[in-house]
Amino acid sequence: MLHLNSADLREDSLALELQLSVQLSRNGQSPLVLDLTGEGLLMSVSKPGESFLLNQALTQTWEKIHPQLRDWFELVEARPEVAPPLPGDESLLQCFALVGWLPQASDSDGIVLLPPLHMALKLLELARTGPALLEQTTQPLLDWWRNTRCKLASLETLLRLDLPDVQDLVTA
Repeated sequence: MLHLNSADLREDSLALELQLSVQLSRNGQSPLVLDLTGEGLLMSVSKPGESFLLNQALTQTWEKIHPQLRDWFELVEARPEVAPPLPGDESLLQCFALVGWLPQASDSDGIVLLPPLHMALKLLELARTGPALLEQTTQPLLDWWRNTRCKLASLETLLRLDLPDVQDLVTA
């Protein structure tokens, strides 16, 4: 079972997590804990668990998706105060961290420490609507590419272009 924990104060979040961990440990197995607050709460009290840290998540996730952003990541690591944040990146990366962690917690109890409630609600809404949002965004782009490719069919042969089919774009 997955337990979500959100509190405005760090101390309250840690106290709730400790109480829940003790209660769940009575069943014989200590729960897995994921800290999505971005503040390293678990690390601050030397408690085992996974912690979401924005700088680590940026380098681990975005670098895989967009390798051309390597210079920006180096700036973030060297001088984080100078590098502007990408809009919405923290929430998106928190969703990636949660999705990556869920299979581990599926067989046992798991606790997710969420940011304060107003931020936690936005994060959970993003997790709920994200796939539909991507579908709404990609389908019009794929339709546009299908139409453009049909219009360029004669040029494709003439210029010996190898334009990918829509299905190739979906599987890539």
